[in-house]
Amino acid sequence: MGDSGSPCRNPLWCHIGGPGSPLSITIVLLEDGNPLMEAFKSVVQEECQRVSTEGQNFRMEMSDKFENAMKAVSVKLEEQKNECIAQFEENNSLRNKLKDLADQYNIIQQKYAHQLKEKTLELELADLKIQQHQAKAAQEHAQMVLYAEQVSQLVTTEKNLRVQLAADGEKFQQFQDALSKSNEVFETYKKEMEQMVKAIKDFRKQNEALKNKCENSDIALVKLIEEREVMKKQLDKYKNQKDKLESLCRSLQAERKQSPSVSIPNDASNQEDVTSQKQSPSSSIPDDASNQEDVTSQQPEIKQIRPSQVASDALFARSPPFSTHAFLKGAERRGLAGTAKLTKLTYVRNQIIE
Repeated sequence: MGDSGSPCRNPLWCHIGGPGSPLSITIVLLEDGNPLMEAFKSVVQEECQRVSTEGQNFRMEMSDKFENAMKAVSVKLEEQKNECIAQFEENNSLRNKLKDLADQYNIIQQKYAHQLKEKTLELELADLKIQQHQAKAAQEHAQMVLYAEQVSQLVTTEKNLRVQLAADGEKFQQFQDALSKSNEVFETYKKEMEQMVKAIKDFRKQNEALKNKCENSDIALVKLIEEREVMKKQLDKYKNQKDKLESLCRSLQAERKQSPSVSIPNDASNQEDVTSQKQSPSSSIPDDASNQEDVTSQQPEIKQIRPSQVASDALFARSPPFSTHAFLKGAERRGLAGTAKLTKLTYVRNQIIE
């Protein structure tokens, strides 16, 4: 048996597992003990040589194929490299385009967001308008119902009014008949009005005449008032004259009583004259007239009487002789009569003006 540490002398042993393996030991035993094994060994060696040759050829073919494949792969890789460079450039351009598209997309998205907000606001506004229109439609529906009720009421009212119109037509016919009659009455009334106009014109003429008369009466009234004032002044003068005459008479009576040379019959006659003046003031007394003449001769300014006093003086001249007391009473009565006449004339003038 060979040493297990010896190198492998047989390639088969090396192929099987080495000289130290159990199978190599068995083969060595078989070689040493059986000659057939050598033949088998040679066959096996030949077979191994053939197999190795075939393997070498196969490896050469495979290496050629591998080289060809590597060349083809390198060509393909070069092509793929070029394609990758082209694709890279294309990708860069596409990336730039994609970036531009992304920017455009962002801009468009912002634009669409703004439009979406606007559309949302428009939608909300449309909703509000729809609600308003719905409320308005509900209100109009309620108004329609109300109008329908009013129309029904108006229809009934129209029927009633038609009935009333028929009745009013009959009444209007009656009114026309009455109007035709009233036209006749109006014609007669018109004629009467014309007559009344003529009468009014006549009355106006009479009124103008009465106004003229009233103006004349006013002028006469003014003159009467002036005469009344003059009479009052004259009356005051006569009262003063009376007072002076009475004082003069008293002084004369006192002088007669005191003077012894005066005859008694004259005193008695003077006393009788005074008593007669007291008893009958309307009777004529020559002594008073003579005394009045003496006073007027003593006071010449009394004779300067206005022309308006001439009538009263003539009246006094036509009347019989009278005393101072009677004259004063008559003057007072004439003053009252003048006042009454003035009041009456004023009343008549007011009635005419009205």
